[in-house]
Amino acid sequence: MTSRRSRSWIILLTLCLAALVEFIIRGPVLAWRLSQDFKTFYAASRASSYGMNAYDHRALDFILDHVGGAGGGHTWQEEPSICPPTTYAILSPIAQLPWPTAKLLWCLLNVTSLVVLLGCLCDLAGFTLYGLRSFMLVAGVLALQPCSAALRVGQLSLMVAALGAAALVLSRDNRQSASGVVAAFALALKPHLALAFLGPHVISRRWRPCFAALLTMLTITGIAVLRMHPQTGWFSSWASNLRSAFAATGVNSIDPTSPHHRNMINLQYPLRVIVNNGWSVNALAFGIGAILVLPVFRPLSSYPEISASTLLHSVSLLAIVQLLTIYHRDYDAVLLAFPLAWALSPQVPPARAWPAILLIAVFFVPFLHFLYKLDQWTPIRPLSSTLFWQAVVWPYQTWTLLALAAWLSYLLLPSRRGFFQLDKPPGLTHVALAKTLKIAMK
Repeated sequence: MTSRRSRSWIILLTLCLAALVEFIIRGPVLAWRLSQDFKTFYAASRASSYGMNAYDHRALDFILDHVGGAGGGHTWQEEPSICPPTTYAILSPIAQLPWPTAKLLWCLLNVTSLVVLLGCLCDLAGFTLYGLRSFMLVAGVLALQPCSAALRVGQLSLMVAALGAAALVLSRDNRQSASGVVAAFALALKPHLALAFLGPHVISRRWRPCFAALLTMLTITGIAVLRMHPQTGWFSSWASNLRSAFAATGVNSIDPTSPHHRNMINLQYPLRVIVNNGWSVNALAFGIGAILVLPVFRPLSSYPEISASTLLHSVSLLAIVQLLTIYHRDYDAVLLAFPLAWALSPQVPPARAWPAILLIAVFFVPFLHFLYKLDQWTPIRPLSSTLFWQAVVWPYQTWTLLALAAWLSYLLLPSRRGFFQLDKPPGLTHVALAKTLKIAMK
C-alpha cells in the first residue's frame, strides 16, 4: 500500500510539473509577445480616463502609438473595442501605467487570479492544502488550454473566474453583502461570463447579495458613464463597433463563410451551419440551454443549506450552459475548473466523476492547432470547405461542452430517474473504483 501511494505521488507530481511547464511556455512567455486583447483594454481604458472616446479606433491608434504599443499584428478588425464602459472603468488604474509596465502587471494579475481561483475551488471542495486531490486539481487546471490561452492573449476570463469563485466562498461563509459586491465586479468586467455566479442567489431568492451586487454595479456604471460623458458620441460608436463585430464579415460572426469563428464555443456557431435563419439559431440554442439548466432549480432553491459538492455541481452546470448559449471563445472555458473541482470532490462517486473528467480532458490538448495544420496539409481541397468539417470537426469544443452539460444536467434529475441514483447501493465496479481511490489517498 505504501509503495502504491508513493507511485501515485510520483506520477502526480510529474504531471503537475509537466502541466506547469506547458502553462508557462504557452501562457506567460507568449503573453509578453502577444497580449493583443489587452492592447484593446489598455488603450480604451486609457482613453476613457482622459475623457476620450473609448470606442473611436482612431483615438486608440493615437494612444498606442504614443505609448509604444502599436504594431505586433494588432488590428481593430480582429480586436475591436466592444466591451461595456464598466470594463474600462475598472481597468483604468492599470491604463495609467506605461505600456510595458502595464503588460507585465496584467500578466502577473492573471497568474495571481489563477492562484486565487485554485485556492477558492480547493476551499469550496473541501480539499486539504497538500492533499492528493488538491494536486490533481492544480495539474488539471494548469493543463487546460483555455487557461494558457486567456493569459496569452491578455483576456479577462481568469480574473472573472477568480472573482466568481471568491464570491461563492464568501456566500458559503454567510458574508452575503461581500459576496454580492465581488460578484458585481466580475459582472462589470465581463458580464456574459459572470452571470452564473449570481445564479445561486437569484434562484434561492437571497435578495441581500443581489441588492449589494445591483448597487455596486450601478455605482461602477455611473462612474464609467460620467467619465465618458464629455464624448457625446461614445454610445453610437460603441453600437457601431458591436454591429460591425457581429456582422456577417465581422470578427464575431457565426456565418459559415467567416474565418474568425473556429475557436468559438457557443452553440450558435455549429447550428448556423445547419440552420440558415439567425433568429432560429438563437432560439434553438437558448431552448437547448433552458432544458439543460432546468434541473438546477431544485437543489439551488434550498441554497445555502446544500452541500459543497451540490453547489459546485449546480454552478458548473450554470457556467457550461452560459458558455453554450452566449458568445464565447475557447479562452472563456477556464470555467471548466469548476466542474473539474466538482468531479474530484470526495463526495462524488467515481461513476459520476469519470465521464465529466474525460470530457474536460479534451481541453487539455490543443486539437484546434492540429486541425489547422491538417486543413492546410490537404493537397486537393481544404477539409474546412466540407459540411461535416464545419458542423462537426471544427466545433468539437462546443459538442464536448454540450455533452458535459447534458451529463451534469442528467445527474441533477430526481434520484428515481436513471441508473446513477443517489439512494441506489453501489455496484461492484463502483466499489472497486472507490477502494482504488481510497488506497491512493492514504
